[in-house]
Amino acid sequence: MAESKILQELIDALDKMSEKEQLELLEYIKLRPFVEKRLDHRKPYSTPLDYSVDNRFYRDFITDISSTGIFLSTNKDFSAGQKVTMALPLPGRKGEFKLTGTIVRAAENGIGIKFDFRSRVTEEIVRERISSLDLLQ
Repeated sequence: MAESKILQELIDALDKMSEKEQLELLEYIKLRPFVEKRLDHRKPYSTPLDYSVDNRFYRDFITDISSTGIFLSTNKDFSAGQKVTMALPLPGRKGEFKLTGTIVRAAENGIGIKFDFRSRVTEEIVRERISSLDLLQ
């Protein structure tokens, strides 16, 4: 297909979308390189998470986890780029692990959060605990 024909088909498809659908598509396109470069595979991990965004507190369920982030099932309206503070329960550890992250994907069924590690030690602890999930399942 000629490049100009592809471009015209894309423009026609965008014209038929609502602004919300256009924004979701744009977020997906921006996220795509992140997904393809994902270092670790996600693992199922169903557990409640207490977290805050913009000084508001919430509780929702994690659906999967990797050493670099989580997917959180929520119907709340968040945007990519927002900062998250969370109390992450990790296997083999009593209590929660305090972490911050950034929303990298906002979808209808939830949000993808990338961990923002403040130290190498914290990153190693999280990686080690998450890798142990295979042993616990």
